[in-house]
Amino acid sequence: MIKILKNIFQLLFGVDSKSKRKKTKYKKPPIYFESVTVVNKTPSNHEVLDRVFIVVTFQCKPIWALFRCPCGCQHVISLSLQRIHKTFWKVNLNKEQRPTLNPSVWQIEKCHSHFWVKDGRIYWV
Repeated sequence: MIKILKNIFQLLFGVDSKSKRKKTKYKKPPIYFESVTVVNKTPSNHEVLDRVFIVVTFQCKPIWALFRCPCGCQHVISLSLQRIHKTFWKVNLNKEQRPTLNPSVWQIEKCHSHFWVKDGRIYWV
């Protein structure tokens, strides 16, 4: 039983459970969002361009994140950054000012894409 769990652990995480060393190196995906554009008025969908990550603010507080789906379907994804909503996301910027989103984005309509945004890169699930 322990051997089976060890094998599952290695398959899922690419790490030897005893040595904690990674066995395989994964190549990072290319940078998709180079930076964040901050605006104080929500743009219309046709104003949201490919590979542009927009944060809409109100009274200097972030309220929405908008961007086109990275799968290429051209759907504009709007995510609430407000804690008052049942589901909300957090945007953090790395030192290069590229966005990281938490939690992941899962489109339940349109293209059904599921992905993470980390340091401006798209990690598909």
